[in-house]
This record gives sequence, C-alpha cells and structure tokens, in this order.
Amino acid sequence: MINNDETRREVFLPRGVWYDFWSDRRYTGPTSVTVDPPLDHIPIFARGGAIVPTQQVVEYTDQAPINPLTFEIYPDGALARDYYEADGLSFDPQRGISLQQHLSISADEHGADITITARQGSYNPPARSLVLKLHAQHQKPGRVEMNGKVLTVLESPTALDSATEGWAYDAVHDLVWIKTPDQGVAMTARVEK
Repeated sequence: MINNDETRREVFLPRGVWYDFWSDRRYTGPTSVTVDPPLDHIPIFARGGAIVPTQQVVEYTDQAPINPLTFEIYPDGALARDYYEADGLSFDPQRGISLQQHLSISADEHGADITITARQGSYNPPARSLVLKLHAQHQKPGRVEMNGKVLTVLESPTALDSATEGWAYDAVHDLVWIKTPDQGVAMTARVEK
C-alpha cells in the first residue's frame, strides 16, 4: 500500500503562466504547487506560449506511424516553434532524411492565427491527419477557417475522429480542436471569437 505522502510532491513553477497538461488548470508563477498525480501519468506543466507536438499512444516505436500529428497549443501572445521529424527507426536522419516545419501563433482578444510552413526536407511521412488543440479557450469561437475556407463545426471532439476535417469546441476543458489532412503544404488557421 502506498502512503499518499509518498506520491504527493511540491513543484516550483518559475515566473510566467503555466498549465497542468492533464487538467489545463492555470497557474501564475513564481509559485509552488502540490501535485498528487494518479499512478497512470506523471505531472507535466506547459508554459503559456508552448506548442507541444504529440502523437497517439503506442506501446513501441514502430507500432504505428504518427496519425494524427497533434499540436497542443497554449496561446500567450505571439509564439513560434520549429518542428522536426524523422522516421524514428532508421539511421536516415544521419543522412539528412528528415522534415522540418515552422509553426507560429498570434493570439489576442479577437482570436488566434496559426501558421504552419510547408515541409522542408526529404522525409515524407505516411498519410495522416493534423490536429491543432488550442487550450484555455473560454468561449466557443464564432468560426474557424483553414486557408480561408470556413470549416464545419462538429458537435464534439469525438465526432472529429471520423471526419476528414472540421473543428469542435470542448466547453468542459476549454479546448478548440481543429482537424485537417496533413499534406505538408503551408497552411493558416484562423480562430475567430
């Protein structure tokens, strides 16, 4: 039996805005918080302004290709990140076979613009979807566009699983989910409040 005091930890968060990755609870640092994580995941905090690439859960490296490629976005003014990917299996990156993209976001009280550059490099991943998850969205957007095209709003993030593209709002977690095919071309998403 594990004593609760053995799992509870004090975590110091430096100056800035921080989000608990699992609950999206917002903290303003510098501060110390007590975390009591469940046994199935470790405490993770994302700084406001972070863009965190994630993929579906896999049990081993080559179980499945990344699909969807998900970017967890924690808007905080203007931010940018370079994304790098290789096949994860071979020595191809040593031979220069990889891809790079640049992501940037500008967020204000009217909404957010997310820009992703076209892929650079010679690695071409298998066909997949791209999901953008905007955290800390306390109201449902008026509309979402991808490259100037208005996307269809779906009733829930679960409905996105079977859709090729669209968007959904999760009012429980204050998330905007945007899904589109990842074709490796430049794209711009606009989320309007």
